[in-house]
Amino acid sequence: MADVSDALTTCHHRIDRAAELRAEMSQEWNAHLATKPRGFELVHGPTPDTWEMRIKTMRPTPRSLSTRFGEWLYQLRAALDGLTYALAIRDSGEDPPPKASSVYFPIFDSAKKFQQNRPRLTALNDETVAELELVQPYRAAPDHLSNVPWWINELARLDRHRSGHAVRAFVSSCRVGFREPITGELRLDGNGAVEVNEERGTTIAVITAPPGLGRRDIQDLIVDIDVQNIIDVPEWRHRSTPPMSRSTLDLRMKYSEAWVANTLAHFRP
Repeated sequence: MADVSDALTTCHHRIDRAAELRAEMSQEWNAHLATKPRGFELVHGPTPDTWEMRIKTMRPTPRSLSTRFGEWLYQLRAALDGLTYALAIRDSGEDPPPKASSVYFPIFDSAKKFQQNRPRLTALNDETVAELELVQPYRAAPDHLSNVPWWINELARLDRHRSGHAVRAFVSSCRVGFREPITGELRLDGNGAVEVNEERGTTIAVITAPPGLGRRDIQDLIVDIDVQNIIDVPEWRHRSTPPMSRSTLDLRMKYSEAWVANTLAHFRP
């Protein structure tokens, strides 16, 4: 049997590197928050008696967070492809295996697409292909939008073709107190968070105030402000389905690393 130990060792190193990148992202984000990168401003609302309380960004989210996230995606996707390469060596008995450049870990959201791409995996025997078919996104419950490999593949695809940040800042929770005669209504989305628009500012509350009160008067009547910031990837946060959508970015990343590691253990040649 052909030796595949080197290929598998590289796969495990990739998972370890992914975990390091996740830790680096956390450290960098905490260091960014320590600089107090955001403040607040009041701007006139659509009617004379309303004001918008906005988050104002003074230090933008570090772009290196998005760069690290892109590398994290690459390492996990490459680990899966490396596993398939090792399986191809085992099944074919050749190193490199036949059609080596077309060997990859298949990730599809329909059985039809999986079958259409079977010819690219000619180095794998039918038993191996059948096992790979069992972990395909179209078999996931409740759907592929809660499936780890689908998201690794989809986010890697998006990351290769985007020009802006993959990682964005979000307000995860907000508490603001208002003293009479003003009242306020907080604005958070259905996930209990709102994405921070670092260019235009982000409205977190709409304030109703009697005519005649100026900006300084209203500022003096706003008390007990507590705003928590997190980072996330908008596509992953908004499009994923439960139980994945209920997790923070860090937990989703950690679970993805564990899924890839378990997959390596399951398919180990």
